[in-house]
Amino acid sequence: MATYELWLTDDSGQRMFPLEKYINFAYTRSSMYLSTIQIQFNFKEWVEMVNPFFRPDWRIEVWRSPAYGYPMRLEDVYMLRKPEVYTREGDAVQTFFLRGRNGMDLLNRRYVIQYTDTSYTTKEDYIDDLMKAIVREQMLYGSCLDYTGVSDNHRAFPQGEFSVQDDLSVGPNAKLSFADRNVLDIMRELMELSFNMNLTLSTNRKIFFGVVPVELTGSTATLAEPNARLGYEFRTFADLRGTDRTDGIEFSVENGNLKAPTYIESHFDEVNAVYVKGQGIDSGRATLEVENLTLINKSRWNRCENVRTATYETDASGLQGEADVALGEGRPIFNLDAVFLNSPGSKNTPRSLYGIDWDMGDLLPANYAGKQFEIEVVNVYVSVDDKGNENITGRNAQDAE
Repeated sequence: MATYELWLTDDSGQRMFPLEKYINFAYTRSSMYLSTIQIQFNFKEWVEMVNPFFRPDWRIEVWRSPAYGYPMRLEDVYMLRKPEVYTREGDAVQTFFLRGRNGMDLLNRRYVIQYTDTSYTTKEDYIDDLMKAIVREQMLYGSCLDYTGVSDNHRAFPQGEFSVQDDLSVGPNAKLSFADRNVLDIMRELMELSFNMNLTLSTNRKIFFGVVPVELTGSTATLAEPNARLGYEFRTFADLRGTDRTDGIEFSVENGNLKAPTYIESHFDEVNAVYVKGQGIDSGRATLEVENLTLINKSRWNRCENVRTATYETDASGLQGEADVALGEGRPIFNLDAVFLNSPGSKNTPRSLYGIDWDMGDLLPANYAGKQFEIEVVNVYVSVDDKGNENITGRNAQDAE
């Protein structure tokens, strides 16, 4: 049986006390999206412990051991943003909900504010390094800039509590303009662009990103160091956010670890030939043709064209990037939608425990409808009641291949 430790901390990551008298809690972990938490208390008991009962960016650390003999592992750290006091009908008992998001929300709190057509709002680089350059200039202490491009730390997150991983230079090269846009949205676009470029050329590595908890002082993994603190670091991940487990246990209905699968293959909106038109007029207009011959040759009739306008792009690399996006968006859909189960196994089915046999961001083998798939676990959903009973599922949110 899994066990949990939950800690409430202040906005600097300093632990206040363990959370034990909850009614229930639920949280998500995601390799691509904001992760969230919701936890419920009796309001009277809560205010006896905490006064004031809420401050923005207090945090909850969620620690979990998947089974006896396994150490506690940090699932994530969630920044609290929304309290809610609710009086139940009938018995008039007041309950208290706390809701929050993980460190990815920090990216959502910043925009690229510098002038258009500057080195701060148009960049070309390895996609992973490009991501980090944007994050540094919009929120990292010592590198943060004002709208004119001058160093300005009043926009930065607290010094020493937010960091950016060193450049790794492993992603494909890309060019992007992004003035006046939200930083989280830009990160998602760059991630998707790397996925599309990988589909076009397999040696282009897919780039994931995340804002992960990091230890600032001491070891937070034990109760013996109450003064230990966690901060946040922006990181990128190449190829997978998790682990390739395709040589491990197979997920299938027959194995009792795959629930309600649905397989869909669709070529309705396929695009495999793109004409990107840039600057200029008529015969003098810059035009780039890009094809996916592998898809085109699936059928004698299968050439599916699209025209994209990219007058804001000034060179061939920009037009190529637009073409890569179009081909990625128009690829045929091969989708296995399924729920991965947290199962102890039985005499006739294999064990598939979350945190041991599979995890968020992992690539798993699946078998359904007579086909073999390799599927990434994009989202994990966890809920726990007051008796410690947990319900855990994983979901994929990408095309199966």
